Amino acid sequence: MRIVVAAAKLIKSKIREAPYSTEHYPMSTELSSLSTAKQWVPELLQTFVDNVVHHDTKQAAISQCIVQAARPRSAIAPILLSLGVSLDHMFGSEWLLNTLAHLRFSVSYDEVTRFKHSAAQSEEDVLSQSCPESFTQWSADNIDHNLITLHGTGGFHGMGIISMSVSNSTVVQGHFSESEVLRLKGRKSRIFT
Repeated sequence: MRIVVAAAKLIKSKIREAPYSTEHYPMSTELSSLSTAKQWVPELLQTFVDNVVHHDTKQAAISQCIVQAARPRSAIAPILLSLGVSLDHMFGSEWLLNTLAHLRFSVSYDEVTRFKHSAAQSEEDVLSQSCPESFTQWSADNIDHNLITLHGTGGFHGMGIISMSVSNSTVVQGHFSESEVLRLKGRKSRIFT
């Protein structure tokens, strides 16, 4: 038992020493491969989880859950953030996200909302380039839903933007660049104990 407790203390100290930041949200490149997702976790924790769990995807997810549970205010795990955003997109359930956040399997509903506000208010001056050797056209449109209601409230106004690229060659080898999303300082998310 003393060996297990000593190992746990070593792993916890490595998690505390790891350089995580909450200034920017994780980028999708941190989820591009399992090896990249595993590199986000301290090596000692990853070694422990590799010996307990034998499925690569589960190893990355469990490792990031442990880090998020150990450092709830000073780290944002990429897998947990992307899971929270995906669940919010699919189900839109505040209860579901907060229940999973309470169990440390996802970020909270407030954090997902904060991410969406941060992404919408990004101060990026230059739009991403998709294919530098092709013509790229950006197109935007808006939608208004339930404008005329009895109380004058409950309406929805949304806007979307897409890019369309045309290349002279038959094979287009470009990809969209990605910029970091600055995390807004706004209201604090609920932290579950």
